[in-house]
Amino acid sequence: MGIPKTVKQLAFRTLSGALKPWLRGRGVILCQHRILEKADKSPLSIPRDLELSSDYLAKILDNLRSQGAEFVPLDELMESLAKSSRHSLVAITLDDGYLDNLSVALPVFEAFSAPFTVYVTTGLIDGTADPWWYSLQSLVLNNEAITVPGTPSPSPLPTGNWKEQESAYRALYRFVGEAGANRPAALAEIWRANGLENPPDNGRLFMSWDEIRQLDQSPLATVGAHTVTHPRLSWLEPDGIRSELEQSRLRLEAELGHPIKHVAYPHGSERDLPHGISDLAKAAGFETGTTTIPRNLSPGDLRVPWTLPRKAIPGEIEDLELMNRFLGGWDDRFNPRLRRRLAQTKEFR
Repeated sequence: MGIPKTVKQLAFRTLSGALKPWLRGRGVILCQHRILEKADKSPLSIPRDLELSSDYLAKILDNLRSQGAEFVPLDELMESLAKSSRHSLVAITLDDGYLDNLSVALPVFEAFSAPFTVYVTTGLIDGTADPWWYSLQSLVLNNEAITVPGTPSPSPLPTGNWKEQESAYRALYRFVGEAGANRPAALAEIWRANGLENPPDNGRLFMSWDEIRQLDQSPLATVGAHTVTHPRLSWLEPDGIRSELEQSRLRLEAELGHPIKHVAYPHGSERDLPHGISDLAKAAGFETGTTTIPRNLSPGDLRVPWTLPRKAIPGEIEDLELMNRFLGGWDDRFNPRLRRRLAQTKEFR
């Protein structure tokens, strides 16, 4: 006879509670991309999972503060991690350099006196890199049908309603994903198949250099590097990785006039990290490097601060109960609901 479900649930809660201090570690680095007013969030689910509403960010910060979390800037994280403390450390990071990080997110962080880091992809600011995940959305939303290349006689996919738009977007995304390191060529093929020479207009998504300088003046904000073109670094040869890391740092330092100490690796999962990334990041002049390997911080991270773990906050489901489990360190590995949510969007991190 099987164990009754209620007994299993009680055992899980008991064990989870007993192990929570160990699983929580010393704290967590949180990751997202955009902070928007709820009405401005993307209509399609994959881009929307890169976005949090400002109200939900405020709830997260309030919830963390009520639990005694200590918000720390990245510049102080390693020193704080080395000290003994009863408080859980929380460092918050936003990737890419979106305009809303300044216009929407900064006032929320100011309301809670919470420091945060924005990792900037310099090519997105300069207009030399394509935010293709949003370009695909623009293509789908602004056409009555779209063509996905890759078949002998591709038929246009209708985009007349939300369900059709979701299906079309995911078909495009699969085509890009299957191209692997040939992603730029796959994207160019998509634009040509839909009568475009260049990616569609996404409006103004990213900060200007003047706005990054404005953000940098905030005592709460730290600016870090996020490469030049946002590639999967595992696709590149060592010289290409060095160039992405060093050139992004140098570009930011030239614009901001001070050292850039921190880098986040695009995508950042274990399979996306090339061999020797710690040595490459250290040689490129960085004091820390963050991944998207989803675990909490431990004192062991002091030994190799160039592969720090980082947890991406699920944006599609704004659920504080789920967030608390996520931060606890247990359920992100063993809770089926959260595991499914994270698996759905890990490609974009």
